[in-house]
Formats: sequence, C-alpha cells, structure tokens
Amino acid sequence: IQGNAYKTIRIGEQVWFSENLRTSLYNSGDPIATTSEEIHEMENPHYQWPSDGNEENIETYGRLYTWHVITDSRNLCPCSWHVPSMEEWMELTTYLGDPETSGGRLKEEGMKHWLKPNTGADNSSGFNALPAGIRDYTSSFAWFGQSATFWTSTENDEDSGVSFTLSHTNKEVYEDVYSKKAGYSVRCVRDR
Repeated sequence: IQGNAYKTIRIGEQVWFSENLRTSLYNSGDPIATTSEEIHEMENPHYQWPSDGNEENIETYGRLYTWHVITDSRNLCPCSWHVPSMEEWMELTTYLGDPETSGGRLKEEGMKHWLKPNTGADNSSGFNALPAGIRDYTSSFAWFGQSATFWTSTENDEDSGVSFTLSHTNKEVYEDVYSKKAGYSVRCVRDR
C-alpha cells in the first residue's frame, strides 16, 4: 500500500519485516490521522507520526503508531502479515539466545543511525533494528537515536499495551508496558 516495499528476513520459523512500517493508511485504504496535539485526555486515539516528528525520517525509520492503530480491525500490516503478539516477540528473542543478549543481534551495527556506544550490536539476525525513538502522549518525541521500541498486539490492561525495547547502551531486549496512547515503531510478521 502507498507503493511501499519492505525487505524481509527469516529468523527461525518466523518471517519478519527487516524495516519499520511506514504506511499512513490502514490496509483497508483508510487514512490514519496525525496530530501535533497532546492526546493524553483522548479516548482510544488513532494516530501516527513520522519518527522524531520529521517527514524526512520516514523512509529510514518509519512511522510511530498508537496501540489503538495497531489493533484496529482495518489492519495495519499488509495482507498475510500482522502486528506480532508478545508471544511472537518472545519466540524471536528466545531463538536468538536470551533477552540479555539478543538485542545486540537485532540492532543495526555501527553508529550510522545509533548513538554511541551501541553496545553489542552486530545485527547477526538481519532484523536491522533502528532507533526511531517514541512519541509520548504529551506530544513530545524522545529517544531518537537511542532506542527502538516496538508495539505488540498484546494488551496489558485497559490503558497499556506490551512493547519491546532495544537501547544504544546495552545488548538486552526489554519487555515493558506503556500507555496505549504512545507512538511506537511496528514490525510486521508473516501469518503462519
């Protein structure tokens, strides 16, 4: 959709995008809104933003989406692909070793996009994680160049969803929960 083509990589029994999703349309063709406003008081906000608020970053870093967008019935990923669950992310990190070291295998190596020291990054998985940062529900962009945070389709509770984060300061993969109103990156995984 929108003429986007994505590189993919097989890791174990899974096939993943090796690029961040960058569409501003649902799979149905409906547009996904964007805003510069604070969305903290909104119920179920459906928004997307370019990484770090800069349209020039989209091709490399993709877009950031609220949890409500990634779980919308109109679907965000192309046909035959979906936003991965927490269990699918855990399968990925387990295949690569363990959460304490698998982040390095997921991160793009070097400092072309990551800030120093980009600890342990060797991209041996081919996943090519890039530090797109996040968009907070207060309208602030943060951690560009420092972290890559990816939504899962798994709900934690009424207000929060499960995500996985990689940092420039270590080689771990952090599982975390955060407000569904935050904007995070998305990687699609192929349906089995």
